[in-house]
Amino acid sequence: METALSFLKQLPETKDEINNFAVQVSKSVIDGTNNAIEVYHQCKCVEETMKKILDNIKGVTIDEAEKWKGQKYKNSMISTKEAGVSYDYSVCDDSVWNTLNNSIEQLKAQIKEREKFLKSIQSDVFDDNGVKLNPPLKKSSGYSVVVTML
Repeated sequence: METALSFLKQLPETKDEINNFAVQVSKSVIDGTNNAIEVYHQCKCVEETMKKILDNIKGVTIDEAEKWKGQKYKNSMISTKEAGVSYDYSVCDDSVWNTLNNSIEQLKAQIKEREKFLKSIQSDVFDDNGVKLNPPLKKSSGYSVVVTML
């Protein structure tokens, strides 16, 4: 394990170090010095590794961070925060809320059905008022590279 931790300690720690590291790697790909797929693949592997480490140590880190609250650690300020709050209104036994929620759920189901129909339009289709319906405009948010670990 010492080898893994030694490797981790070699990674950049400050904003400037992180930025410089990212710029150097990016430039090496853009200028053709390094293969884009090779670098992207390696970055995705590191990303997945870091995600697993952070998930594994989250609990003990929260406990430790409580002791460091508001203090500086190396080049960072340490604090904790509540990540999110949600409320379950279904337990309130409020008939008004229940009725409104049921109405919304029914409308969502109707919208989903209608959207399914509209996506299926291949030729001229007219509504009850004689208005020609058009299929929805398909918008793409772009492409991404998918790396599937084997």
